[in-house]
Amino acid sequence: MTETPQGIPDNSPLPINEAAADSSELLETTLERLRRTEQSLRQSEARLVRAQKIAGMGSWEWNIQ
Repeated sequence: MTETPQGIPDNSPLPINEAAADSSELLETTLERLRRTEQSLRQSEARLVRAQKIAGMGSWEWNIQ
């Protein structure tokens, strides 16, 4: 099965400049999502550490390899 390149309404491929701009925009969007996800994870980890300190508890990982 061969995919037809998407682009201009007649299905001709996008010109290089437009394709590069689209790729750049996609990369920027992806990086922003990663930054937000990382920030959210850091906040979640900080809340967990705080909750563990308040409760007088902790956590660990057990690697039995």
